[in-house]
Formats: sequence, C-alpha cells, structure tokens
Amino acid sequence: MFFAQGYTYTNEYKLTDGGQPCKELTNDYILYNGYSGGVALLLPGLNSISILIMTKITIFERNKTLTEDMSSIMGKIFFTSFVNTVNNILTIFIIRV
Repeated sequence: MFFAQGYTYTNEYKLTDGGQPCKELTNDYILYNGYSGGVALLLPGLNSISILIMTKITIFERNKTLTEDMSSIMGKIFFTSFVNTVNNILTIFIIRV
C-alpha cells in the first residue's frame, strides 16, 4: 500500500506471494491502531451530543418541578449511555477480531 514508504521500506526481500514483509506489517499496524484510535475519539463526542439533545428534550417537556426535570434527564442519559457503552464494546470487539 502507501503507508510504509519510510525507513522500513525495502525492495530487496520478497515474500512467496510477492509482498514485502515490512510494508505489509506496517500497513496492518497503522490501519489497526488507526481504527481503534478513531473510534476512541469519535464516541465521547457522540456521547456529549446525545447528552445535549436529551437535555433539550427534557426542557421541551416542561416538567412542573426541578426534581421531575432531573429524573427525566438522568433516565435519558442513563439509557443512552448504556446503549452507547454496549455499542462501543461491540465496535471495538469487531475491529479487533
């Protein structure tokens, strides 16, 4: 591919299938860690956006007391965080396998 053109790149050695060992290893390493890092950076942002949306929905509900507002926000945030955590675990498991 195009990632491994640095100091590990060599034309002298070839694998039996015609590939180059350092180039393939480096590409696999970069892609594997890149996906994991991307997921780790993306998901907290999505969590923050979902919390903001749930808070706005609670304000729109116009509950009569602050206790009802807080209970409504906590329930929504707990549910979305739970679903997001399960999604994160499954996403990371799928990427690693």
